[in-house]
Amino acid sequence: MATRRNFLKNFSMAGIMLFSVPPFIVPKNAEAKSRFFRNLKPVRNFISEEPATESIIFSRSSSATYFNSSGILSYAHQNLLTFSEDIINDGWTKEGSAADAVNNIRAPDGSKTVNVLTETNEREEHRLSHSVTVNMGIKYTFSVYLKAGSCSKARLSFMNPSSYSGGNPNVFVDLSNGTILSRTENVINNTITDAGDGWWRVSVTGNPDSGTLSGFQLFMANDFGLINYTGTGRDLYIWGAQFEAGTAPGTYFATTDRPYAGERYNYDPSTRKLRGLMIEPAATNLLKQSLALDDTSIWLFRNVIVRTDSFISPDNQSKAIKLVEDFSPNAHFIRPAVKPSGKHRTNLHVQCFCKGGRAEMGVF
Repeated sequence: MATRRNFLKNFSMAGIMLFSVPPFIVPKNAEAKSRFFRNLKPVRNFISEEPATESIIFSRSSSATYFNSSGILSYAHQNLLTFSEDIINDGWTKEGSAADAVNNIRAPDGSKTVNVLTETNEREEHRLSHSVTVNMGIKYTFSVYLKAGSCSKARLSFMNPSSYSGGNPNVFVDLSNGTILSRTENVINNTITDAGDGWWRVSVTGNPDSGTLSGFQLFMANDFGLINYTGTGRDLYIWGAQFEAGTAPGTYFATTDRPYAGERYNYDPSTRKLRGLMIEPAATNLLKQSLALDDTSIWLFRNVIVRTDSFISPDNQSKAIKLVEDFSPNAHFIRPAVKPSGKHRTNLHVQCFCKGGRAEMGVF
């Protein structure tokens, strides 16, 4: 980061802007401020006639957390779907349907980037899908902007029923009036929000507690709510699909050929004031099922009773467990059933979130 700062300061107009932007035009919101400065780019190298090309490249292939300004453990913004505004792309699977671009319908952001999904005339499912690899035990939310065409009913569902207890979480919606007609019991959260001009942002949250293969799928439905029927060429409009970790839809971020992974922010734990962007080396968690601490196939318990009575974890969800010692004179502990392996002469760091109960001391 220091190299980038010095480069901009010494060699580009962006450097002058970066260090001299009047405070009154800089957004107050932390994330908006980050986007503001991220859009400042080197204009011209003052020493060389060649344009400056140095830039920061950032990517992340998995979910990442940080403590937000409220002190809650939160997920950084992300969109795990590629080509989020281009369902014509081969990254999206169309079965019993065809996708095309339209220029006479404006997207919720005012752009001409809307796609239309049209059912075939065959008796079959008329659906659109996009697969995603997820982390087992982490709650995910997918969302999409929909607008009724000649088809006004649709079913939105996660993919791969073996990854979810109870099958794929899904909802049935009516786009003519923005209502949820039905939902499965394993849907954790769902919303349908008016985005204007007939557009609705529909979201569904589920927990892949049994597998890591999932994704997003949308079924067109007939007036009777059936998803397997003989089509008549009806259509509906689609824009802005997103798949992210968390229990509610976040700010939408468009993607092309790669998923979007947003920045994290570093807040002072005492004052909750913003310190700046969180910059740290990439790391891999070698422990399996780090959130499912009551899974006896992964974790080994000795001389303790495990309680899962809806204890609130640092991310404000009921994921924590409580260890209660028994009356044996031996050690009382939990550890991985299969010890993780590391590379020779490589530093390993072990950490977890702990909270004192009746016992306030322990060995870690």
